[in-house]
Amino acid sequence: MIFEHRPDNLRVVSDKVQRLLKENEDELGIIMQPSSKSYIRFIPHAWDHVGNTHGYAWAGTSCMVVFEMGVGERRASLNIISGKAPDAWLDPVWKLSENPPFHRSKWKKRPRQWCTLHSTGAVRFDLAEAGIDELDGIADKIYEKVRSSLQSANTQDVITLIAGELPKLDEVCRAAASD
Repeated sequence: MIFEHRPDNLRVVSDKVQRLLKENEDELGIIMQPSSKSYIRFIPHAWDHVGNTHGYAWAGTSCMVVFEMGVGERRASLNIISGKAPDAWLDPVWKLSENPPFHRSKWKKRPRQWCTLHSTGAVRFDLAEAGIDELDGIADKIYEKVRSSLQSANTQDVITLIAGELPKLDEVCRAAASD
């Protein structure tokens, strides 16, 4: 009985990070998107563009490009992900992401559906070993990673570059819809 009702450390941490992000949306310049315990999603205001509204990759949002914080038992990593974007748009953006200011994995071949275009790094911790009194500190550490990443000049440059590609995404999606 006790085991079944023990706190879910991942849920506790994820809920607090989501709450902190929501409370600080204006300061951070973001718009929260539907999230889950393991995936926290948001977009910067610059991506609140009609070109980023043709998606269907994630439940509850029409965005094709999002920031996604994957939260697990041992780490949280913040990435810019494109989900199920048309090849006509994604191929040139994938090529663009091979060079600074982008930082991504060394994949040579572009994934077909979910493409990590930029990674800001990870925060490491151990939720399995963390006591209830340590969870707030872990959530604060994750939130601080997001905040500092969003404020970095490098990430701001990436946000601007992707924002500049969103009108093209709109054109490609509208052309595909009219075919």
